[in-house]
Amino acid sequence: MLGWLSKNLIWTYILLVLSIVLLVGFGIIQLVSNFKESKKGLLAVVAMGVIVLIAYLFSSDAIPVFLGAEKFVEQGILTPSVSKWVDTGLYTTYVFFAMSLIAIVYSSVKGVLK
Repeated sequence: MLGWLSKNLIWTYILLVLSIVLLVGFGIIQLVSNFKESKKGLLAVVAMGVIVLIAYLFSSDAIPVFLGAEKFVEQGILTPSVSKWVDTGLYTTYVFFAMSLIAIVYSSVKGVLK
């Protein structure tokens, strides 16, 4: 049974890598063949990268104090780098949430005014 399971897991990993390679490959082909149409998508990706970069610059690497934190620090799970990336993820989430709320309000107001 373990041999069969191991073979299936290996086959799953092979298919996963193949699908990722095909996904990226076809994306690059579409980007090169239709560059004018791809500008909006590229600008969106760059904008998201800028938001993540700004969130990273504002985030702190201080380890938060909470019940049981010492255990994670001793095990090496909670490091200043991990803390900084968690802060980055939180700030990025807050910015995207605020942007979505603004877009919802804007579309509602725009619909009412027309």
